[in-house]
Amino acid sequence: MAFKRWFNRIGRKIRNPHVSIWYHPDYRLPVPSIGAFSGMELRRADYVVWEATALGFLKTTDIKTPTKIPYHLLAKVHSQKMLDSLASTKALARTFSVQEWEIPVDQVLRTMRLACQGTLKAARAALHFQGPTFNLLGGFHHAHIDKPGGYCLVNDIAVTIAQLRAQGFHEHINILDLDAHPPDGTADCLYQDPKVWIGSLSGSDWGELPGVDETVLPEGCSDQVYSQALALLLKRAPQARLTFVIAGGDIIKGDRHGLLGLTLEGARIRDRMVARHLKKQASVWVPGGGYHKDSWRVLTGTVLTVLFNSSMKIPKTDRPLKHHYRQVFHSIDVKDLHGQVEPLLTEQDVEEFFGIAAPVNLRFLDYYTTEGIELALFKYGILTNLRRLGYSRFKIEIRKTATGDMVRLKARSGRLKQTLFEAILRITDSKHGPMLFIDWFTLRNPREDFKPDRPKLPGQEVPGLGMSKEAIEIMFIMAKRLELKGLLFKPSWYHIAYTMRHFFQFSDKDRHARFLALIRDTKNMELLDVTLAMAENQVLLNGKPYQWEAMEMNYYTNKEHRHNKKECLELSKAYSFEIKKHSDTPRKRQQSQVIPDWVHRNRS
Repeated sequence: MAFKRWFNRIGRKIRNPHVSIWYHPDYRLPVPSIGAFSGMELRRADYVVWEATALGFLKTTDIKTPTKIPYHLLAKVHSQKMLDSLASTKALARTFSVQEWEIPVDQVLRTMRLACQGTLKAARAALHFQGPTFNLLGGFHHAHIDKPGGYCLVNDIAVTIAQLRAQGFHEHINILDLDAHPPDGTADCLYQDPKVWIGSLSGSDWGELPGVDETVLPEGCSDQVYSQALALLLKRAPQARLTFVIAGGDIIKGDRHGLLGLTLEGARIRDRMVARHLKKQASVWVPGGGYHKDSWRVLTGTVLTVLFNSSMKIPKTDRPLKHHYRQVFHSIDVKDLHGQVEPLLTEQDVEEFFGIAAPVNLRFLDYYTTEGIELALFKYGILTNLRRLGYSRFKIEIRKTATGDMVRLKARSGRLKQTLFEAILRITDSKHGPMLFIDWFTLRNPREDFKPDRPKLPGQEVPGLGMSKEAIEIMFIMAKRLELKGLLFKPSWYHIAYTMRHFFQFSDKDRHARFLALIRDTKNMELLDVTLAMAENQVLLNGKPYQWEAMEMNYYTNKEHRHNKKECLELSKAYSFEIKKHSDTPRKRQQSQVIPDWVHRNRS
């Protein structure tokens, strides 16, 4: 273990001099509901950059920013009819399995065009330096010549190859598609190019694909079985001047759409095998799919393995957001938050000179001005993301209430002024010192609506913004700024406590143990089904009816105040939960045809 740590430290110092990663903050797809129902971590690219930077691997100069790819380059692969269809909300909504009103067309196309240009730029750099490069969004292998599909609007790899060919590059090219799904779109786009070889390991059988050397693996495929199949695929791969690698994050056990069963370490083994095979060769790595909470860890591991030859394990916490916000925290001048600049006239001067009452300048928690809050929301990237969702003309409101200080963020969507965020906070005492208590907190996305597959949860008025992690971290930073010991709140519903579980724990140790037991005993159920069962009094604890206990949860700045996790897990063994009945329409995991052992299909 000590040797591994030493090796990783040396690896950070003796680094590849030509590290190139293409990334843009707008790689985050501006459709929050996709993350909620598909398991896709929309912050994946952000998290990889923030984590690899915090670990000391990435430097600012390593990160390259793409621009939008021109449409005439997309037209080298895709039909004009298909490209025209991308301007319609109907086509985009169908591709992403959402409703039309959820699609901000311009921003969605911006994300896809940035990613496509990133793959092209990464390919040029790989050929120039004869080594690996990364694009942190790409591998859209379900996009066909004349139609998008499966979260893929355009085929970035096919477009890149078409442009390289147009510029005189006629060497052999390999595509190693290591996503859990078959490369149907890529096969359609490239089957006429005799100098392109496509090799694929898939967890689903979609039938024979022309020009693809495909191995269909069994459902729940283990690390060992996968590695054996990969070794054979690499042996069959012909010599090539350039290789594209789709290092899919959906090969991990528990992925919502992938049917394989690899561990995180199994994914790292995959990456090492391919990296060794392509040593000192031009290669472009893209992430493909990933529909589970660890998808960003898979991609971070791929980056560390391929670019830095590092075996460092990626922590199982949401550290990237914390690290990034910590940097923003230190970059903000506190004077900009509370407006502590000596005025030319004090309130007393105004009353004495003019005989009128001075205007009341409210401060949230007696510290933050409205301008200060708006500046902070901009610095933390909140306003930028909200603009991409279709909101503008932001306004912060502050007022005092009977239960605490209220802050509200309003914005315009079309001609309507909407409330997007509202919170009531107050400072209260705890056994460890003063804490910031969240009396009320809501995130609202009025542009969206509920629908059968994503119904209204207890306590909801409109769908959320997909920014709860950011909101909690910002309130946590507020507590630190005010020199408080952390955050407190009482979750009224199970789904709220479940969503906040990575930040908060119940203050009462036995109550927290019951919460852990409930999560354990319902791990194979959808969150929606569990929270509805709880609301309908259909939950049993040790054989007796159980009602949700809305008790205090805490998020301390000092980790020493937190419960010992092992002790809580041991206590949780005394509790057993059972759901008396499921929701009438429980959501099921996507199914696909699978076969008992792997099947290899030669290129036809």
